[in-house]
Amino acid sequence: MNQKILNMKIKKQYIFLVSIFMMLISCSKDEKQITYNLKSFPKIININLQELKQFENITPGKIIFMDSLLITEDYSLDTRINFFNRKTYKHIAGYGRIGRGPNEYLNPKIILSPFDKNFLYINDFGTKNIYKIKLDDILNNKFIDKDVFKFELPTKLHVSGNLFLDDEKLYGENFETATDSTYYLFDIKYNKYNFKGQILDNDYIDKMPMEDKKNVNRNYLSYSKENNKIVSGFLLFNIINIMDFDFKIKKQLVFGDKLLMPKSRDFFDEKNTHYFKSLVCLKNSFLLLYVGDKKKSEVHQFSYDGKPMSRVILNKSFYEIFYDSKYKKLYTIDLESIYPICSTNINLGE
Repeated sequence: MNQKILNMKIKKQYIFLVSIFMMLISCSKDEKQITYNLKSFPKIININLQELKQFENITPGKIIFMDSLLITEDYSLDTRINFFNRKTYKHIAGYGRIGRGPNEYLNPKIILSPFDKNFLYINDFGTKNIYKIKLDDILNNKFIDKDVFKFELPTKLHVSGNLFLDDEKLYGENFETATDSTYYLFDIKYNKYNFKGQILDNDYIDKMPMEDKKNVNRNYLSYSKENNKIVSGFLLFNIINIMDFDFKIKKQLVFGDKLLMPKSRDFFDEKNTHYFKSLVCLKNSFLLLYVGDKKKSEVHQFSYDGKPMSRVILNKSFYEIFYDSKYKKLYTIDLESIYPICSTNINLGE
């Protein structure tokens, strides 16, 4: 009888230990994995970028590749969105005049959307309206009524340059100072939004007003729908987050042996080190512009499971990076040059 009781106790303890073990495994799957010391790359490449004389005296902020087109956003030209041949750089069309009249914009920016290549999605920073424009109408210089399809973002949502349109959902960075969330997800069809992710904090940052907290938490986003990944690189933290499309962190990469944070609430204070400035998601990897050295920029390439792949050392400091997977070209922007767009041939995959 005593042996039966003993066996039952052992069985119960075994079941309890197994259940605890399974619970720990399930919990560990939901927690983010943190990897430190991402300074060792299996491949190091030194390159010199050449200035493209076809782009003289412009002030580009973004380069987008679509079919046979190279599209630029510009801060200074009469038409703020310009279309060039992707290979020859011949100018094809311009769109997005500044003004308050019909078919004019206050500050037009392109929203990345891989789902409908026959249309161009434009968000106007000045009005918080988002427009859907037929691409052929722009290229053929046809009359365009920009108000045929538009919707307005809710007051609390910010029209940052990090927007991504996935079917009927809009993803972006959150600058709403009433919340401590970093991102938002807006359902266009049902006109509902959710704030996602928590701002990075410590004892020093915790004492800042929320507006300053949001400012030092600025980060750059890029999206890979085919890998179900959103990647963020922080400017004032040595952190890269690899997230899913619900903004849940799956892996956090730390560039160094410890987490480094801003030392001043003044974004441009020399005490603050700047880390990552620009992000590009490719098919099998992502690229970040590392700006830790003010004299020379570097492009760091990682796989989506967080493994370092390539370190590309550029010949000088640049403002943004873009990659043309079709023609295997790396593009950069240097706003201090009269030829601000530079490029070089380099195979970094698709």
